[in-house]
Amino acid sequence: MPPPSLGFSGAPARDADGRFAGLTTLRLPLVAGAADGAAAQATLITADTVRSYLTGVGVKSAEGSTKDAKASVVRVI
Repeated sequence: MPPPSLGFSGAPARDADGRFAGLTTLRLPLVAGAADGAAAQATLITADTVRSYLTGVGVKSAEGSTKDAKASVVRVI
């Protein structure tokens, strides 16, 4: 599967069951000279890492859980 377009860095990723799996990030390779054919590399920040970060900065999780990914994800800019 090709990496997502550059505008999708930070987008939520879902697993096969539709649950939040993490956040996508795109890294552009650093090259000396012309960057012919240098493609962005997609990586995933896991859901556990996101939860740990949010807990560390004082964001409390909601009680219960939801199966609807759209209702459970907030994009933070």
